[in-house]
Amino acid sequence: MKNIRPDIAAVTHIHEDHLCGLAALPDELLPSTLWQSLPAAFCRKEMRFISCKGETESQEKFIRALNDMPELIKRVERRGGKVKTLRTGERLVLSSQLAVEVLSPSLRRSGEMERQMRALGEAESPEQFLYRLNAWMP
Repeated sequence: MKNIRPDIAAVTHIHEDHLCGLAALPDELLPSTLWQSLPAAFCRKEMRFISCKGETESQEKFIRALNDMPELIKRVERRGGKVKTLRTGERLVLSSQLAVEVLSPSLRRSGEMERQMRALGEAESPEQFLYRLNAWMP
């Protein structure tokens, strides 16, 4: 059976169940276009997360997803794929009978998420990372 490469995959948010399955795919099965909610440049250059063990299973999964996102973007682009940051209100016409409208996150929430992610990425120790993560994800 021939491998079929998907045209588009959407990562609606950075949680393991929305991202890590894509990260596990072999390169030849990665999508031609990856839609995601944080700016790709931010994910490529500024997401630097400390490898540490989360205090809960939920944190473990979130840390895994945080670490998978930059690598997924690099792999998609290395294969010649495109990464598109979607914004609330954007409408993408895929065919004459199919369109996608982005409903969330709001511009305010998107900015908040990016600030929170930046603060996590700037943590200088596993303890500081977990402290910030606990403040964000009680």
